[in-house]
Amino acid sequence: MGRQRSSGRWLTSSPHKVVAVVLLALGLLGSHLLPMSIGQLGYSAFSLTGQAWMAVKFRHFESLAGPRFDVRHDPIEDGSTMAAVLSVAEAIYPEVEKVLGWELPDRVTLIVHPTRQSIASAFPVNRPGSAVGAYWASQIHLLSPAVWLQAGSPDEIREELWAYGPIAHELTHGALDLRLNGHYPRWFSEGLAQYVEYKVTGYAWVEPGDSISAQAYPFEVLVKDFDTLEDQAIAYRQAFLLMVFILDKGNISLSTFLDRLDQGGSVAELITEVLGAPLAEVEEEWLRWVSEKGPSWR
Repeated sequence: MGRQRSSGRWLTSSPHKVVAVVLLALGLLGSHLLPMSIGQLGYSAFSLTGQAWMAVKFRHFESLAGPRFDVRHDPIEDGSTMAAVLSVAEAIYPEVEKVLGWELPDRVTLIVHPTRQSIASAFPVNRPGSAVGAYWASQIHLLSPAVWLQAGSPDEIREELWAYGPIAHELTHGALDLRLNGHYPRWFSEGLAQYVEYKVTGYAWVEPGDSISAQAYPFEVLVKDFDTLEDQAIAYRQAFLLMVFILDKGNISLSTFLDRLDQGGSVAELITEVLGAPLAEVEEEWLRWVSEKGPSWR
């Protein structure tokens, strides 16, 4: 994701800095574009250099630590609001772990940005636009609740952040990255994150007037061009309902599906195996299922 770049002076001259540039380039390429062993190296480089980027970029931020989270925030933020953020994050952590059936990272850095400009400046690539949350380089980024929530008291902030906040969603991205080192398609990552978020908080992204059965993208387009599709609300909704459909029709638990994916092979291969049909038939059946059951998942 990304927003305002740092000056880049640390990237000039010495051999160590040249190595840093190479590692950052490997990371920014994305490990899904590289062979598995090289991809793991690229992913590790991506995470480490991304974290170093953030440490320098937001070195003036203060820290509030809990058992699982380190919440980093601008000194201008209200202390009780940051405590509410930490409280919600700590409460969501075991719930996400329970739904996934996977262990989450031992410690998670959550950076709270005071303005949309701040969260927009954080990433050198793949900027999250108007999103209130993002996951990048093993860290979660959250727009300050003071900017986008109507809540006033700490209790109200906790309640609304649990119901509408992106922490469960972004934490799922982190768990998936930790386990699979980036080797999965984007639609699957977003479908899974929305599914876990729905199970934990009950939140589902549905835009008024959306008709998935009438507006759905062909599977191959969804897989190939997920991030650049014109109607992102439809693309995200489609990814979510695909996840629901696969688990429902495949009569398989999420933890079992993820464990089998962790054993090797692609998401597409596992879908055809679980559902016992080629992707073309899966797509046709999914469209029928969406017209009947899709509206109930909101």
